[in-house]
Amino acid sequence: MTTTSQRFAPYLMASPRTLMTELRALGFERHFMGQRFLTEADAARLCDALWGCAPSPFRTPTPRGSATVDEYQSEFDEVSGSMGASWAYDFWDVETGAWGDRPTRCGLQLIHLSFWEEPVIGRDGSGSGSRAVRLFDHDADFIVVFSVDTHQRRVFTAGKGVDRFLPKVQAVLGS
Repeated sequence: MTTTSQRFAPYLMASPRTLMTELRALGFERHFMGQRFLTEADAARLCDALWGCAPSPFRTPTPRGSATVDEYQSEFDEVSGSMGASWAYDFWDVETGAWGDRPTRCGLQLIHLSFWEEPVIGRDGSGSGSRAVRLFDHDADFIVVFSVDTHQRRVFTAGKGVDRFLPKVQAVLGS
């Protein structure tokens, strides 16, 4: 089954320069789930609950780019000033079980976003970042995004189909 539109693709492929613009364009809603850290095991459980299969093992995402940005902002981080930023991601396809570099009809994206301030005389540089999982289904029109192995407990959702899948998301991630 193929879809004629992959409306989440611009967001899934966005660099840190355009990420928040794409996020806002989709009309993401924010939810708080549970009082614990979310992990890749939670992502695997959610994939299994939604589609009956999950990637195993999760892989380290492939570096895709870096740039200097005037403001660094992602779903989970926000820093003002000029920053270096880099991003790495891979997509897992539900239908084939294969990892690749482009979103498919239905699957998961594992993404690492990093930012840093270059050291200057008299001051050390600093940096941080986030690891996130983005589960999407273009045909069912939903996307779920959450940070893994960080202090974040926010989960973002968007799409017309999200109401149908939100109870499963809450059952898996809120437990």
